[in-house]
This record gives sequence, structure tokens and C-alpha cells, in this order.
Amino acid sequence: MIDDNKKPLLFALIIAGVALAVSAPLSFIVGAFVTIVTGTAHETLSSGDAIYGIIAGVLTTVVFVVYTSYATYSFSKAKYIDGTVE
Repeated sequence: MIDDNKKPLLFALIIAGVALAVSAPLSFIVGAFVTIVTGTAHETLSSGDAIYGIIAGVLTTVVFVVYTSYATYSFSKAKYIDGTVE
């Protein structure tokens, strides 16, 4: 068995991988939306034109993964270490 002190970290790492996979379509949609809204999608779309969309997609992924990992860690810590969640 896994020690109760290590469970919150293990759960957070597992959720980080799942959240990374789940956030990929969301990040693509956000990046495409930002590219369209900023008006950088002209006749041809080169890497220089799509930089705002790429940045928005990466930031969406980072925020999503960090938030879900932190929430999972906090809940698991409260449940397994502090014993405040029943």
C-alpha cells in the first residue's frame, strides 16, 4: 500500500497527466479563437501570424493543469493527512 502521506502527491501527478490530455482540445479551440479575434489569420497562416493563438493555447493548458492538480492535492491532503474530509 501507499503511505497516506504520499497519496496527495501521487493523485496530483496522475490528475496532471489526465488534465493535460483533457485540456488539449480546449487549448486548441482557445488558440484558434484568439487567432481569429486578433485578425492575424490572413490569406496564409504562418508561424509569425499565429503567435498570439499559440501563447493563449499554452497559457490555457498551464492554467488548467495547475488548477486541477492543486485542487486534487488540496482535497487529498485534507482527506488523507488532515482528516477533515469525511
